[in-house]
Amino acid sequence: MTDIDHHQPALPLQFSEHTLWTVLQNMQRELAEVKARLTDLEDLDIEMRLTDLEVMSDDDDDDDDCPPPLCADCGVDTCPVDRGFRAEFFMVHDEVWAAAGMGAGYLCVGCLERRLGRQLTPGDFTACELNDLAVADDRYSWSWRTPRLVARMSGRRGD
Repeated sequence: MTDIDHHQPALPLQFSEHTLWTVLQNMQRELAEVKARLTDLEDLDIEMRLTDLEVMSDDDDDDDDCPPPLCADCGVDTCPVDRGFRAEFFMVHDEVWAAAGMGAGYLCVGCLERRLGRQLTPGDFTACELNDLAVADDRYSWSWRTPRLVARMSGRRGD
């Protein structure tokens, strides 16, 4: 090993003004290329997200990978996409779902109540947009609720 004298000042580096100007121009060009690539990636990411949203909102897409949400007990479609049919697509608290012996899957109101041995009450439903009775929009088939589901969610007497 060689001994380095730490007390001696480092030799000053000297560059010509032309060399510094060339280095600066190269760095600016590289920075512009990086910014352009980032913009391309951001545009691609936005396009991918928009495509995902279009696919998710496309009601005419008959996607075989996504079967209809049929009731596990009676087989009724809980969220039909054909206009004129009513939906029983809702979300209850985990404890209610577990008490019905359910993991994954769907149940209509009648089959869930049969499993629980009681009628659903407004407190059984979670606070989410899916259960918000103020949402009644033709774009969302789940908002075409059956009178029975509306009665349970609101606490009114009904079916």
